[in-house]
Amino acid sequence: MTKRAESEPAEIGIVVYPRALMSAIHGLTDMFQVASMQSVEQSGVDAPQIRISHWKLQEDGSVAKSRDTHQDPSSSLVALILPPTLADLPVGERIGTLPAFVREQHQRGTTICSVCGGAYLLAESGLAAGRTITTHWSHQDLIANRYGNIRVDTDSC
Repeated sequence: MTKRAESEPAEIGIVVYPRALMSAIHGLTDMFQVASMQSVEQSGVDAPQIRISHWKLQEDGSVAKSRDTHQDPSSSLVALILPPTLADLPVGERIGTLPAFVREQHQRGTTICSVCGGAYLLAESGLAAGRTITTHWSHQDLIANRYGNIRVDTDSC
């Protein structure tokens, strides 16, 4: 894992995949940008900041950074968010190398989290195997049936 300098903004990545809920992606982006601005407003220029990046599934199945709130090169992601889907679950061949990308980021020390239907992508990565995950109740049976090695708890939402 690349060590982040204390003065470097903490980078939070958001995965963008086909049929992901764009309002969630943009809402999360806005929320973290506001948090970063308020940190500076309340604590001054040297306050901790948040860098937000989008990681998009490309047509060839690879994953590439498609948006970044900062110009300078980044060292590593602190967290990676797997957003919900509007339709068409993020599973199987249609999500290309996203599961491998998620695993690779986790191996680098990145905290991986999912929102609602983003739990399918978390399950596809294999990182949830043998664990209990929390998601919306409407996904409980589908995830439990598709991934027998994952327990689903909908009461913790």
